[in-house]
Amino acid sequence: MNTGLRTRHHRPKRAVVAVIAGTLLCGAATGCGESSSVDGDPRPATSSPRASTPPAPASPAQAVREAARQLQQVTSLRVTLSVETPGESMRASTAALTFKPFSMDREDFAPEESPDVRARKRIVGGVVYTQGAGDGPWVKRGASPTTNGGWDHLADQALENPMGPSSPPARLDGVRRVGTEPFHGAETTRYRGTLTVAALRAELAHVKNPTQRAHRARRVAEYEAMGVRQFTAELWIDADGFARQYVLKGASSAGPMKMVLTYDGINSGFSIDPPPTGS
Repeated sequence: MNTGLRTRHHRPKRAVVAVIAGTLLCGAATGCGESSSVDGDPRPATSSPRASTPPAPASPAQAVREAARQLQQVTSLRVTLSVETPGESMRASTAALTFKPFSMDREDFAPEESPDVRARKRIVGGVVYTQGAGDGPWVKRGASPTTNGGWDHLADQALENPMGPSSPPARLDGVRRVGTEPFHGAETTRYRGTLTVAALRAELAHVKNPTQRAHRARRVAEYEAMGVRQFTAELWIDADGFARQYVLKGASSAGPMKMVLTYDGINSGFSIDPPPTGS
């Protein structure tokens, strides 16, 4: 049986658990949580032991900056994404991603409409494969434009996130420590601050990758056209300094918008295989 996502046999590294509505798809995986198969149903993720109390960084700003830095350097992770925008039903995705080389196994669904109807997309070896809703055959689509870079470069493109940025900013205005709270089996510190659209535009000058810069410029222009001035951003950071959840909430002229990203399996050493296409 083909397995889309394989765990390498080496000393286990830190893992993080992320759940939407209490459930996380483990991609097409052997070694994702306990186990999962290419064609299997979503399985609950298994929590990994964590330190009981988070560290006390010098300042909230330092904690947020370090969490952003660590996420940019990951070699593999699994994420869940949910997005609510005006006039659209909630969209959700679960994805397993590796970097250098880049590969991805993603599943998209509408939790409020058809939570069991899922479409899949896989990128392996620079080639895109798709599978329609249900158990239809995988189709080889051709070369992928998304092949180089780390999480910070590829997140929005790979997830096709209608909000974003998918990577937490290294700086938030007025960031403060809200408190400590358990989050899926780990004690975390919760931080809250403001991310302005003006700051997002100013940051474009520092984005070196032209594709990433163009993508973010389009997103900023969309926010400006919708009358969005700023977002409230919240970040849950665990005892190892890793981001566990990132929430972005704002208000546009058409209504409220919200993005929730959770992170799992950071640097857990899995790999993703091409799906069977019958060709």
